[in-house]
Amino acid sequence: MRKLLVAIALLPLMVACGGGKVSTAPVEPKMQSSADSMSYVLGMNIGRNLLGIDSMLNADMVCQGLRDAYND
Repeated sequence: MRKLLVAIALLPLMVACGGGKVSTAPVEPKMQSSADSMSYVLGMNIGRNLLGIDSMLNADMVCQGLRDAYND
């Protein structure tokens, strides 16, 4: 059950990471369910935590790592 909840929470983050280059322009997220809202908040928290670790991280590689882990 926990694995399913994690998968649901990370799915929108991985889809959002699917784009090519990272844009600095804010994108208005489209929340269609409470799971979308929870997933967005989780993604924002992950992003902020990563910035606290190292602001030089390659966001595309972080997203690829998330996709690879999810698809493993």
